[in-house]
Amino acid sequence: MIRLEEVGCPVDRIDFRDISTDPGNAIERILRGIGVSTDDVESLADEFSFAKLHQGNPHYRRGNPDSWQEELPDDVIRGFEEKWGHELKTLGYSATT
Repeated sequence: MIRLEEVGCPVDRIDFRDISTDPGNAIERILRGIGVSTDDVESLADEFSFAKLHQGNPHYRRGNPDSWQEELPDDVIRGFEEKWGHELKTLGYSATT
C-alpha cells in the first residue's frame, strides 16, 4: 500500500469516528480540503446525520464506530489484523484481539 505521506502529498485523515462524534467539523475539513465553501456545513451535517441516514436503511446499523468489535467473530478480526495490522498501527488504531 502506498501511503500519501510517503510521496509528500498533504493529508488530512477523517475517519468514521470523526464523522460520528463531530460531523460539522469533519464536513468542514473535507470541504476546505477540496476548496469548497463551508457556508452550509451545519445544514450538511444535519442532512447526513446518522439519524436521518438510518431511517429505513438497515445498512447503517448502530452508528457506533466500535460496534464492529462486538459484531465480527474473533477469527475474522484476527485475519484482518494479520493482513492490515501495520496499516492499523500507522493510522493510530490499536490491536483489538
